[in-house]
Amino acid sequence: MNSGTEPDIMQINYDWLISMSPDGKGFYDLDSLGGTLDLSGFDEETLSFGRVDGKLNAVTVSLSGRGLFYNSQAYNAIGAAYPQTWSDLIALGKSFSSEDAYPMDLDIQSGGTAWYLAVVYIQQKTGRQFITLDGELGFTEEDIHEDGNAALYQSPEFIGGNVAGVLE
Repeated sequence: MNSGTEPDIMQINYDWLISMSPDGKGFYDLDSLGGTLDLSGFDEETLSFGRVDGKLNAVTVSLSGRGLFYNSQAYNAIGAAYPQTWSDLIALGKSFSSEDAYPMDLDIQSGGTAWYLAVVYIQQKTGRQFITLDGELGFTEEDIHEDGNAALYQSPEFIGGNVAGVLE
């Protein structure tokens, strides 16, 4: 970007907005394109993720969600119901561990699923954003400190019924 030969359009990571455009001047202000760029398919909340200091520096390329997949045979084997709350999920750890099994595998590929679940958990627990729009952490050490087990790093246990849920 410092060479002056940057492309007109590029895909960037979210953290680049904070590091390369802390004042909103590091990338072009897309709002200045007026009617040339049709952003009518985005609501203001979605566009806010690309705003830095009031300037629209980026537009998301996608919005997606995650879902939980449960192995019903593993749940049926211990007589457990699918969790409806965080407390249910945490309690299932004890039920499954007595069968040398796990209620969920959080690291099917790279550990990203464990990270994602931790973010969602803390946001719901505290009511605050995990990382604020100005790039600061929105939680304290006390918010995230809880006893627990490390995430699994293998997934064959799911197929064999030892892991009864996967977040994808």
